[in-house]
Amino acid sequence: MTTKDMTLTDEVTPNYEANVTMDARQAGTDEPRSREAKLKDEAAKYRIQMKAQHEQLDATRAAMAELAAENELLKLQAVRAAVSAAKGVPGGLLTGNTQEEMEASADVILAWKAETTPPAPEPQYARIDAPGPKTPITAVNPGSWEDAFKPEDRRAQW
Repeated sequence: MTTKDMTLTDEVTPNYEANVTMDARQAGTDEPRSREAKLKDEAAKYRIQMKAQHEQLDATRAAMAELAAENELLKLQAVRAAVSAAKGVPGGLLTGNTQEEMEASADVILAWKAETTPPAPEPQYARIDAPGPKTPITAVNPGSWEDAFKPEDRRAQW
């Protein structure tokens, strides 16, 4: 190779390894090889550290995803409980993933309940021939039986 064939880069960046190896042989020392071994050991340590950090990062990302899913579930349960309390419908019957969907579901359930629920029966009253208001069978009259049948009251009626 002549000087005309050489470029500027060839002159500035010669083959470093060949020069170092040749210089080391000439000097009779193994210093470049030990330096190379040290650099390889450090590179291996850094690779191990990077791998451990990547594993830790993956574990952290998985934990974050799990917490995010749990957070969404808790938010959904809170909305379901609020709609259930507001509409008077059991939370287990509500469907949907948003408050609007759950409210619509509660409205459908309430409409169905109104259609299918029979009217409440009228309370049955006891037959009392005495004048005054009628009282239900299940009601307890104030006073005792002795008060109701006092001899003085019977004499006053005759």
